[in-house]
Amino acid sequence: MYLFFAFAGTMVAHVPYSEPGDNHPPSNLRGTDPIILLYIALCFGFSLAVNVWIFFRVSGGLFNPAVCLPLRGC
Repeated sequence: MYLFFAFAGTMVAHVPYSEPGDNHPPSNLRGTDPIILLYIALCFGFSLAVNVWIFFRVSGGLFNPAVCLPLRGC
């Protein structure tokens, strides 16, 4: 679920767009726009926060099995 939400946000960030009233096809040449990079980083962070919130009762919010098993005795 973590990767699904994070990669979905990344794909949304890379959807080509065009300005209203433009007669040419959408441009995909946005490069490394800082706003897009920030959006992608926030998608990964929000995805992690949502997954921790969903699964904290099961694993205590830990996603690494090497940490979860010794601490919780899962």
